[in-house]
Amino acid sequence: MKIAIIDNAHIVKTKDGKYYSKTIYSYDFFKRYLDSFSAVRFITKVKDLDSNFIDHDKYLRVDGPNVEIYEIPWYRGLKQMVSKIFKIRKAIRHSLDGYDGYVLRLAQVESYLFDLFAKKKNKSYIVELVNDPNLFMDMNFIFRKINVMFTKKIIKKAIGVSYVTEKYLQKKYPSIAHKTDYKKGFTSHYSSINLYNDQISEPKTEFFENEIIKIVHVSNSIESDIKGHSTVINVAKVLREKNIPIRVTFIGSGSQVPLFEKQIEKFNLQQDVKFIGSIADKKILLNKLRESDLMVLPTRLEGLPRVIIEAMAAGLPCISTSIAGIPELLDSNFLFNFNDYEGFAKKIIEMYNHPELMVEQSKLNVDKVKEYENSKLQKRRAEFYNLFKKHLEHTKVIV
Repeated sequence: MKIAIIDNAHIVKTKDGKYYSKTIYSYDFFKRYLDSFSAVRFITKVKDLDSNFIDHDKYLRVDGPNVEIYEIPWYRGLKQMVSKIFKIRKAIRHSLDGYDGYVLRLAQVESYLFDLFAKKKNKSYIVELVNDPNLFMDMNFIFRKINVMFTKKIIKKAIGVSYVTEKYLQKKYPSIAHKTDYKKGFTSHYSSINLYNDQISEPKTEFFENEIIKIVHVSNSIESDIKGHSTVINVAKVLREKNIPIRVTFIGSGSQVPLFEKQIEKFNLQQDVKFIGSIADKKILLNKLRESDLMVLPTRLEGLPRVIIEAMAAGLPCISTSIAGIPELLDSNFLFNFNDYEGFAKKIIEMYNHPELMVEQSKLNVDKVKEYENSKLQKRRAEFYNLFKKHLEHTKVIV
């Protein structure tokens, strides 16, 4: 059985035909599907590069044995999408040819376009819901509601639905399946993260080397303020005004970095707040996290954030927002409104003055994150995918 996967992954292709991604979509990511299916076709946007050079510290190789990339024309933003809509429609039209079923990773516009344009020939599909479309706060209100409508419509017709949260998304976007029956429908929950046991650190026992608070923030794609960069910069300003020594490291890259650097310059924080670019290699990223004291993520858009899980695995206390599945990871005492920089700063000062709180949170987070170790998640993924495989085999026999 062969399946297609549809998502918004921003893949780039070198001149020699190799595919790379800055985000989670390495070849290792697709192995979870290959454990159940013979081949995977990844349907996504692709941007051609002018050379064969690629920075392997910032990019992950995507393609490999039994993983094919099916290209959709590259675009960024609604205006470019509309200008290329006929080319996109043509590309999507026959993207399922030769494949038995498909996976829609929601909520992404590519999945909606696929649902509208692809010749599906009554092929069954499953959904992996990885975020809440109602939290796309940088999107026009009307488009956000259309997003929600499409998501509910697609979930309603899916034979199987998996959620990244344990409870939150299930309540907002319920599946009619709620069974474990490959004929009638099935559901599951698991994170998208690949986290192995040897990547989980021991709890940290020492913080604030040289009395400096080392804060880290991670966002792979910095194309807006949806992940709270400006809030973190305001937090740094408040802490500096209170004469608390800080070092803030932003990991990630994108078109909005210069805008945030202007804010840093305006507050005269150039020595204290830095952008260091993207880090694709998980080992390097986890080592960088371990060098820090605290993860601060004032995000407005999530399902269940991988970056918080990774920070927890590195033994870091974390402060974030009370949205989506984040309360399933962190206690409410460490959650604030996304723009409440005074609240974030006050909590950081409390933890700075009471390092025993840092030690306690580190231990709690390391204990909690063990629930997201790959062998445990992969067991649930495999059960879900195998139900889909049995469903495809059953319907193929009937046809």
